Amino acid sequence: MASCAAPTSPTAMVPAGISTRKFNKTVVLAVTGGEETKRPSAFTVSNQDFAAAIQSTIEQNDVFSRVFRSGNADYRLEVRLIELDRPMMGFSMTVTADVSWRVREAQSDRLVWHKNIRRSHTTGAGEAFVGVKRLKLAIEGAMRESIKAGLEEISKLPL
Repeated sequence: MASCAAPTSPTAMVPAGISTRKFNKTVVLAVTGGEETKRPSAFTVSNQDFAAAIQSTIEQNDVFSRVFRSGNADYRLEVRLIELDRPMMGFSMTVTADVSWRVREAQSDRLVWHKNIRRSHTTGAGEAFVGVKRLKLAIEGAMRESIKAGLEEISKLPL
């Protein structure tokens, strides 16, 4: 049961096989809205874990040439977890993540793009016997889907 109570994993939130354009630009990543999980029945995502998953996805897919957590860059990527809608119990657990994505020019602070992205993921009883484990997997899946959608949308921009 102890492993079921482990917080969400950044590596489990990294999507595989996304289709993105590569920019020869640098980006500073700022993530807000998350919080530490205080008890297994109230799983959430920390800013640190969400940022690590986004950064890993950007780096694995070469979306930007470099990702920084602070300092100077060509662009600033601001990602905010608005809401994480999760069930209290159930055999199949569906979690929905509402995430705000913004890209700004770092020098001018001009907003280049903004979109709220809402994505869901369902984890069935066959994937994990214990309910808190299903909840954790559903949260990681919803965050993975959000990261995938956000970075695919960004790759369409004329940066």
